[in-house]
Formats: sequence, structure tokens, C-alpha cells
Amino acid sequence: MLKKKIKSSVVVALLSKYPIKYTKEVKVTNHPMNRNILEVGLDINGETVIVFVNHWKSKSGSESRRIQSAELLANRLKELDKNLPYVLLGDFNSNHDEFKTFIKDKKLNDTNGKTGINHSLNTIENSGWQITKWFKNLFGIDSSFDLVSENSLKQNQELHYNLWLELPEEDRWSYGSSKTRHTIDNIILPRSLYDGKGFEYKDNSFNVFRGAGTVNERGKIVRWARGKKKEHLGEGFSDHLLIYADFELKK
Repeated sequence: MLKKKIKSSVVVALLSKYPIKYTKEVKVTNHPMNRNILEVGLDINGETVIVFVNHWKSKSGSESRRIQSAELLANRLKELDKNLPYVLLGDFNSNHDEFKTFIKDKKLNDTNGKTGINHSLNTIENSGWQITKWFKNLFGIDSSFDLVSENSLKQNQELHYNLWLELPEEDRWSYGSSKTRHTIDNIILPRSLYDGKGFEYKDNSFNVFRGAGTVNERGKIVRWARGKKKEHLGEGFSDHLLIYADFELKK
């Protein structure tokens, strides 16, 4: 029996040294080029931790395509117990502050300033400032919102915290170069990983790996090398840098 051929060039997966209790997919669409979101339940020393692996639509498509994935993920999160630990990670094809960076791009902004990573996943909150449409169009930034801080996260279980905020602005990039910085790879956490019990995020452990020759002296990522027939020449690395974070179990 032949297996159905996957037409998408990239799919998502999770490698784990911990036992996998279950796997399922958050279905985005029936289109074979749209990647579903992988949901994996891990057994970490008796505690269930859910990891959602994402690879949202690239920016060859407008923001409405990424909001589609974000809304489906957000709906799935609403079904979970509020105290259940989970991690959202992957290539969201969205900067951590996408609501600021895309707003003047008419090709991307087909959603009237709304973004999947910020608005749908609640990684921003009302700043208390009132802003007019004129000011927003003139400066291209909606200052009525701020990115969620750790303190805000601990007070509101509906919010999510993006770990990019732990790094200095000049270090916030895993795609592009040191001059054209993008944060499309993200690790996003709920309040349940900050409640002081069970599976917890180890504060300030988030970082980007730039060693072993992955970045050259000009601050550019050393991408994999391909020949005339697009074959891999065995040189170079991914066009994304590795992001990582530490977690721990508290008694």
C-alpha cells in the first residue's frame, strides 16, 4: 500500500528523550501546502507537559494566513486545563514584535494591523495609551499595546510571554543577519510555567546559539551550500540559528 505523498517541502517534528504519551495535529486546512501544528504530550518524570510545534505560512503569504494558524492554536489552548504546563515553539514566520514591524507593509498587512503571534496568542497587552488612527498610520506603530512582561504574565493566565524579551535588542535575531535581524523562531510560554511548582521555565536561560562557525565574521548565517543541481555539498548549516531554553521540575 503506497503512502500519500506529502507535497509540502517542510514538515514539523519533535525529538524527545522523554516518553511520548500521545501525538495529534491541530489541523490548519486541507491544503497540502499548509503545515498543521504538531501537539505532543510528554511524560517528564510523571508530569504531563504539552509541546506545540509550529511552522506557520511564510511571508510569501499575507498575515491572514498566519492568523489562521494562530486562531486554531489559540482555540486548542482554551480547551486545556489552565494549570497544565505547555510550550509554544517553532518557526512562526513572525517577529516577536510583529505588530510593530509589519504594519506599513501593504502586502503583509491585510488584517488591519492584527497579527497572529501578538493578538491571537495574547503576547501583547493594552498599554493604557489612547492612539488615533491618524497617529498609527503616520508613525506605523500602535503604541496602545505593549509586549507582555513576566510580571503581567504572572497576573493574567490569558497572556503569553515571548522569551525574546530576555535578550538585549541587539541580540534578538535567529534569522537574517546582525544587520537585518528577524525573530521568526520563537519560544512562547504561559503563566503555568511561572507558578513555582512542577514543570517550570528556568528564568533567563533563553539564548541563541551562534558558535561552531554558524555565523561568519560579517555577522551573516553560514547557510548550507548547494551545487548546480541544488544538491547539498556537505558545507554550511541551516538558514536559521538554534534558539534554546532550560526548564526544570520543582517539588
